[in-house]
Amino acid sequence: MTERSFRLLALQGCDQDIQRITESLAVLREMLKTLPREDSGKGQADYARLSAVLICAQITAAEQMLRTKRRRRTVLARALDPTFLSEYERIFLHRGGVAVVQVINEICQGCHIANKASRPVGARREK
Repeated sequence: MTERSFRLLALQGCDQDIQRITESLAVLREMLKTLPREDSGKGQADYARLSAVLICAQITAAEQMLRTKRRRRTVLARALDPTFLSEYERIFLHRGGVAVVQVINEICQGCHIANKASRPVGARREK
């Protein structure tokens, strides 16, 4: 594999992590909204306060991870040709978060289909 391939795989990993963290943050924020209200009774209010503290701690940690991943993605993206990066981003969005896969021993590591052709369909050889 070339250096560009490694960068693309790392970029894709960052993008996938960013998607997962963003989805987790949405779930945590929704959980925070659905906690029992303060006027629900003493037991419920105590539970709600404790849960809110724990959920807020998870949100803070997830936001920090998200910032770290976004900074890492920026560094990786700067190292790529803008046209190539644009094509990668288009494919990533339209292919469910997968734009780069390895082909090992003529087997696609994304779909596990054998490809006996010298050049995989739709793929470009790196120069």
